[in-house]
Amino acid sequence: METPEPRSFRRSVVRRLWMVLGGLAIAIAFLDPRAWPFAWIGLTPLFALAPHAARKRTAFIDGWIVGIAANGTACAWLVETIDRFGGFPIAVAIFFYSALIAFTAIPFGLVGALLRWAGPRASILLAPALWISGEFLFPNFFPWRIAHSQRNLLWLVQIGDVTGPYGLSFVMAWFASAATRARRRPWALGPPVIAAVVLCVYGALRVETVRTAMEEAPEASIGLVQGNLSLIEKGQGNLFQANVDRYRRLSLDLNPVPDLIVWPETVVGWAIPREASRLGRRDPFPGAPAPLVFGAISHDGSGDDTQWYNSAFLRTRTGEIGGRYDKLVLMPFGEFLPFSSAFPWIKDLSPNTGDFTPGDGPTVLDVTPELQVGALVCYDDMLAGHVREASRQGATVLLTIANDAWFGDSAALDLHESLGLWRAIENRRFLVRATNTGRTSVIDPLGAVTLVLPTWVEAATNAPVRLLKIPSLYQEFGDLFAWSVVALAALLLLQTRWR
Repeated sequence: METPEPRSFRRSVVRRLWMVLGGLAIAIAFLDPRAWPFAWIGLTPLFALAPHAARKRTAFIDGWIVGIAANGTACAWLVETIDRFGGFPIAVAIFFYSALIAFTAIPFGLVGALLRWAGPRASILLAPALWISGEFLFPNFFPWRIAHSQRNLLWLVQIGDVTGPYGLSFVMAWFASAATRARRRPWALGPPVIAAVVLCVYGALRVETVRTAMEEAPEASIGLVQGNLSLIEKGQGNLFQANVDRYRRLSLDLNPVPDLIVWPETVVGWAIPREASRLGRRDPFPGAPAPLVFGAISHDGSGDDTQWYNSAFLRTRTGEIGGRYDKLVLMPFGEFLPFSSAFPWIKDLSPNTGDFTPGDGPTVLDVTPELQVGALVCYDDMLAGHVREASRQGATVLLTIANDAWFGDSAALDLHESLGLWRAIENRRFLVRATNTGRTSVIDPLGAVTLVLPTWVEAATNAPVRLLKIPSLYQEFGDLFAWSVVALAALLLLQTRWR
């Protein structure tokens, strides 16, 4: 006769296997947008089994496994990036990658534990409400939302100008929650399916409205220059001038002359004082045929008190500095080293890591009265509130300059674009992304990619954009929807326990 222990062990293995499969389904949808349906069911194993777990600890581990499988697979490129970006030994890079993945899986575990705490009789809306609360409140370094996997479904993502990505995420998680009860109550799938149809109807209407506004808006031409500098070329001081010369040559090939030329992040290798009003001998492009936005290092102070910034400068036609934006969120292991102030010896492990100071807020660069550029550097286009404020300050186009060469040809290039893409929808602005090696692209206010330069090649092109000031509910009220769902989750938890 079979003893309970082997049966229990087999059930545990099968249970954990379902969690891994759920996490892999989510990862696949992120890595390949054509696999978007998998994201709608990836949470189903967690939502189905966590409420019936023997203990809250078991349910937490279930969710944690889903998160590790999802994030560990989708972000496998991090090992090579940490190795390149910080110069860490590969073993140390693997350690940091493992720690980061374990941390980012925590909200999955918390959702599982809270579902177990509420029990199997909880409202069908509790699981999606908890999921959105985790997406919104947990301090993930990479702000993934499950809605980001749906970037190719134009009608569905238009809800972003009302709720940000959280509205679509909620409907997707609601569907996964309903699927756990569909065998005994097939009608449970009806409400989330109807909600998805409502999102599509709203999206179809908004697509036509926004397209009409784009046709009526003034047009501008932005010259995107991708010099394809290797990491070694960018980092060697004796090549700084040659690097800039390459960008000049490509810029002069732009025909006709655009309204604005854009060079990517830190293309200019020499530092520029933050108090300077003219470039003078530091001018990277004397006689430039158009205003130029370029990335460079800026600094305050001198000696040991020097503060360094990763900046975007606007060079006017006359060689003056027309504005500057300093990067707000710095990249750990590249632009600063976490915990190095408390443990200085860590710096010896990472010879490539800089010591930069973050900027202090959004900046709009005044190119012309119509062409008002909401400047962003690399990671900053993932910050919804920051970009929303730039749009409210008058930006008519959003511009990200970045150097994604650290990511090689990995999935990170597309993932970075997928996260930034929602800023175009939320604010109904064109988002122009100028990178050193790719992925250089233009995203219209509907979230559609209208131009892409091939990666790892020298290229320059004029990108037509429309200068828009379309208001949106998300611009006005921000994350009101997400906060409302957090309140719903709290109410459902209290109601469940009281009952």
